Amino acid sequence: MSSFQSRAPDLLSSSHPTAVRRPCMLELATQPLRRRLHERIQTRIQTNRRSALTNDCDIIAASSSAIIFAHYLVIRHEL
Repeated sequence: MSSFQSRAPDLLSSSHPTAVRRPCMLELATQPLRRRLHERIQTRIQTNRRSALTNDCDIIAASSSAIIFAHYLVIRHEL
């Protein structure tokens, strides 16, 4: 073996900082499950954003109704 080969880093060794990490069997087996879980989490996040937006719209609508009703009471009181 030449001196260059003995000094060359073992890129498949996990101790080397730039090691090429090969997925283990457990990772390969659970990949579809993790993908589905990720999709479900993303769907949940999108749903929560939509419902939060709906809640904001409900609050704005309720606030607007309260302001209109308050104006009505002021006008009625002035008459």
